[in-house]
Amino acid sequence: MKRFPLVALTGVFLVGLVELGAGARVGPRAVLGARCRIGAGARVRGAVLWDGVSVGAGAVLDNCVVAADARIGARAEIGPGATLEAGAVVAEGARVS
Repeated sequence: MKRFPLVALTGVFLVGLVELGAGARVGPRAVLGARCRIGAGARVRGAVLWDGVSVGAGAVLDNCVVAADARIGARAEIGPGATLEAGAVVAEGARVS
């Protein structure tokens, strides 16, 4: 995992330390809160992730909002317009729209 301090990137805003797994793709138009962990090969675009969100390997988050401390399982898909509450748990391979 690579750790990044508070930085602004083109189309991406990271708030605090964030962990990105190998091959993870973030952006455009994404905001990641402090302590977010994005698993290997996951994709996050057009999404807002509050503090402490964990995204499993190969998961796809597209134009959604995920509140603090939520857990997204490996290969799960969170679709456009979805909003997950704080502490939500999405199972491996699940689809939320």
